[in-house]
Parts: sequence; C-alpha cells; structure tokens
Amino acid sequence: MSRPAAAVHRVIKAYDVRGLVGEELDEGFVADVGGAFARLIGDGASLVVIGHDMRASSPSLAARVRRGK
Repeated sequence: MSRPAAAVHRVIKAYDVRGLVGEELDEGFVADVGGAFARLIGDGASLVVIGHDMRASSPSLAARVRRGK
C-alpha cells in the first residue's frame, strides 16, 4: 500500500514504531511494515523477535507484522 512519506515518518522512528492505533497505525500499515522488514533482511536472519505491550490492540497488530505482505 502506498502511503505519504510524511505519514510514515511520523510513525517510524530510528529505534521504534509509535503511533495512535486507528489514526496512524492500523493492521494494513503494520502488515506493510512487516513485509518490508522481511524483504529488507531477506535470508540474513534466522530469528526475529516481535514484542508488544499490554494494550488490547497489541496482539492483533503483532500478528499482522508477523504475517506481513
């Protein structure tokens, strides 16, 4: 999915991803990020850890990152 660069830069920081769920982050966005990350690392990593916090939206967003696009 194509997104404006400014929208991506508001959410993706140097060391983390931060944004308001439903406004700046949604399952489509995090799936795109997961897919892009997988393409970036290719076969260069044997293990990637995806963490999340206790918020209700975290498990579904983490699952979408894992599935990617």
